[in-house]
Amino acid sequence: MKQICPQINFIIVGYLSLLVLGLSDNLRGPLFPEILRDLNLSDTSGSLFFVVSALFSTVGSIFIRFIYDRFGATISLRPALIMIFLGLIGTGVSRSLSVLLVSSVVLGIGFGSLGFLENILVTKGAGSKNPYLRQLLSGLHSMYGLSSFLAPAIVTILHRHGFNWNHIFLLAAIAPLLLLFYTLTMKEVNVVSVNEKAQSKLPIPSVEAKGLQIHQILFALVVTFYVLGEVLISSRLALYIQRTTAGPLVSASSLLEYSSQMVMYFFIALFLGRLLFTFMPWKFSNLRLMQLSLGLSLISTIIGIMFSPYGFAISGFWMGPFFPTSIAYAVEIFKTKSDSAIWWALTLFSFGLVVMHFIVGVVSDHFGISVALSLAPAFLVLAIILLMIERWRYRNVNYCENHENHGNHGNQI
Repeated sequence: MKQICPQINFIIVGYLSLLVLGLSDNLRGPLFPEILRDLNLSDTSGSLFFVVSALFSTVGSIFIRFIYDRFGATISLRPALIMIFLGLIGTGVSRSLSVLLVSSVVLGIGFGSLGFLENILVTKGAGSKNPYLRQLLSGLHSMYGLSSFLAPAIVTILHRHGFNWNHIFLLAAIAPLLLLFYTLTMKEVNVVSVNEKAQSKLPIPSVEAKGLQIHQILFALVVTFYVLGEVLISSRLALYIQRTTAGPLVSASSLLEYSSQMVMYFFIALFLGRLLFTFMPWKFSNLRLMQLSLGLSLISTIIGIMFSPYGFAISGFWMGPFFPTSIAYAVEIFKTKSDSAIWWALTLFSFGLVVMHFIVGVVSDHFGISVALSLAPAFLVLAIILLMIERWRYRNVNYCENHENHGNHGNQI
């Protein structure tokens, strides 16, 4: 185990961080229709619940990069967890849109901070040259899948016992609090080797540095459009089910349970997809696995929209390996500069989520939730096109770890 995970404590905390993030984030989807109803909100105004948190998630990712560079991973985790704890408490006591949005600001900063740290903890804890890195990253994001299908299951169980959305958010605040207490027992450990740290600070000529940054942004856009597709489905699937299934003979309680179950099926499939690629020794390259994931996710999502909502569950399975594989791909192609590529991806998709949630709310109000959900396959198509451009444009570029060789052309990745 020590050979697989040189800094096992950081791997564990990274996994637990994503578990907390997944639970906190994915309670919102199945509870969203109930929030709209209780606070008497339109789809457009209700979408601000997601828009504001996504906007301030970008702020959180910038804020935590500053903290991480100066104080390390353990100290950086603590303010992130405190923000998520306070955001969940605030959401739980909300009785108006204004209080809900203030809580979303705090939640967003926590989400953005933790989203950056969990990937860094695992990539640095394992080491960039670790042959098990892709499996460890798949395992990490399996935790998100696990927490994501646990979230709607928890909603269903607690709803049967008389808990409303306010109570559920208050109970959820226990999770970041417990992890915060655990981090107080940890000592800061340098998860970056001296050699890697020195290499990451080597100067790159300005022209090549600009080319590297453009490549990182293009990679980040691929990840961004994938994330937009996944989050659109996970956050609006419950509302889609309730609006397209509603009828005079169907009670609100039955609709809530049914829609929560469909969201749970999506996340179970997402979890199984990531879990499968954690333990199975697949021979596919990172690039090939990303291409297969996007293509099959697109087909399944179209099936979900045109024929049966179970198609969304199938799409969850194929989406499963994409995000952890994309992180491993960043480490593979950017090497010691992969931190910046990951940061760009998290920052751009945080900003993209702001725009997406607002547009989806407006489209849903004017054209219906079915049309709004149809944006998901469009996002996946854009991710496929951008990935093709990335490989065509940079097919012969090799970012060598020795700065003297930066920008040299070598074998195709």
